[in-house]
Amino acid sequence: MKLKKKLFKYRTGLLMTAGCIIIMVITLFFVGEKNVPYVLGDEFGYWTSAAYFFGYDWSGIASINGYFSFGYGLLLTPLFLLKDSVLMYRTAIVMNALFLVGSFALAYIAGQKLFPKIRAEIILLLAFAASVYPSYLGYVQTNMSESLLLCLSWVVINLLLSLEKRDTAVKIIGLGITVGYAYMVHMRALALVAACIVYLIYLFYRKKITLRKLCLFLIIILSMIVITHVVKAIITSNVYLDGSLSGSNDYAGQLGKIKYIFTFQGMIDFINSILGKLFYLGAATYTVFYWGIVRIYKEIRNIFKPSALKDTNHIYIFLAVLLIFTIGISSIFMVFASRVDVLMYGRYNEHILGLFILAGLYEILYFLKKKTCTIMMMVHILLGLFIAWVINKNNITDINSFNIMGIFRYMCTGSWEVIKDDYMYAMILSVAVLTICIYIIFIIFQRLKVIALVSIIGIYLYAYFGTYTAMANGQYAVQNFKYKEICEVVESEDNVVYCVYSEKEDTAIAGLWGGRIQFLNPQSKIVAVDIENLETENCEDSLIFTKSNSKVLPYLFENYINIGRSDDFEMFQGMKIDVR
Repeated sequence: MKLKKKLFKYRTGLLMTAGCIIIMVITLFFVGEKNVPYVLGDEFGYWTSAAYFFGYDWSGIASINGYFSFGYGLLLTPLFLLKDSVLMYRTAIVMNALFLVGSFALAYIAGQKLFPKIRAEIILLLAFAASVYPSYLGYVQTNMSESLLLCLSWVVINLLLSLEKRDTAVKIIGLGITVGYAYMVHMRALALVAACIVYLIYLFYRKKITLRKLCLFLIIILSMIVITHVVKAIITSNVYLDGSLSGSNDYAGQLGKIKYIFTFQGMIDFINSILGKLFYLGAATYTVFYWGIVRIYKEIRNIFKPSALKDTNHIYIFLAVLLIFTIGISSIFMVFASRVDVLMYGRYNEHILGLFILAGLYEILYFLKKKTCTIMMMVHILLGLFIAWVINKNNITDINSFNIMGIFRYMCTGSWEVIKDDYMYAMILSVAVLTICIYIIFIIFQRLKVIALVSIIGIYLYAYFGTYTAMANGQYAVQNFKYKEICEVVESEDNVVYCVYSEKEDTAIAGLWGGRIQFLNPQSKIVAVDIENLETENCEDSLIFTKSNSKVLPYLFENYINIGRSDDFEMFQGMKIDVR
């Protein structure tokens, strides 16, 4: 009896611990099979800045890669102390899993403040569902900043919720540093910066924070932005020596897109891009995202009622502004829909999605109506059919499924990069059927809310494991690739090692395989060089390598001394053959 009383007393803590363990087990179950970066140049880009901070020179490979922000790289830098690249990669995955666990805990804390009248166990399930969203579990499996950005978004929400009650300088400083650091992690956090500024101005107007506190936040944000661009300038000048690609992921690369959306066709493409992002977020959450928008709309409507209570939660204003800015920025960035995933691009928006899942599930649990369910299904189907029409109209077939991981489970063609016409419709139908099942379960078990929440958690996990299986087909081909021999040869070289490619045909050779070899040999100096510029390099007595199926091989065999094959790479001595 005493044991039962103790378990009941500490049930929330036990459930929280169980949730954290489950997340860690799910995300780290296959960590022993991960060896090298898979998503290049994203992963390699983050490790590049980390290598620079640690004192390694990866400019020879990084110069043909686009620039990636350095905030995540700051956290990766100490991992070089491990002296083992494979262990570094796996440790970074563990670090991402901890970020997701942190997001779960922060979602629970935020849920307590947003829904104070709900039982703690229900809030825990809401937070858990918002944390096991399929893409979140998938992003942990790579060395990318997605898990970190998600965690930072939850930190910001909790700070704003706390700030609304009492505007202390410590909270303002913490908010400014957190938001500023998120901007260092990825440029898409500009939406978070803008939303926070707008919301704090609103709180000042409502006399919930002082002018001094508002100015303090603005000073911190401005300082963090200046620091970000100063550090970026240092990194790009020392690492991205070519310079032609360093601005591809920065504001400079978006100016043409901003001008384009003010044309007639540009406006159409911009609207299509917005609708594609909204459809993805709805489909990937089984319309829960749409319910979150409904909840936010209701709360904002209540805020501006004359009868609004003094303790009304104003955070929903921030969520609305954040959604508008986030979708708007990502839609501009992806306005040229050259691939299916670019049209729907979920990855740039999903770091804020947990907030909407939490609000959406709350709305479904306590305010579910059959009429609203019908409307949600119609929104999902009509939006989906429209996006499918846009895809077919523009004959878009290529796809990078990593960016729309939440729905790829239902679009799998056996290939990670190709989509067939009927798979889009199959995905719409599959999501619709599962959504109807969710609605039925929530209607039947309205009083047994635990069962209803467990059902959607189960569906999220089902989608994740299906997606992971498909993703693994591409990942494992990379993870199981043999690098041992070529890495041993590269490591033994004292001179610069040259990775040779053809700019017209085989640029990916240097960016992909060369990048992975650089990662596995962090202290080596590897330079990617176009075959047309090889002769200008002082490569005498240096090692030259390229992929065994590269189109540059005939030239290398004719002009350089072949010293053998290592794994799937051909190796040459840098001394050119005298043909006289």
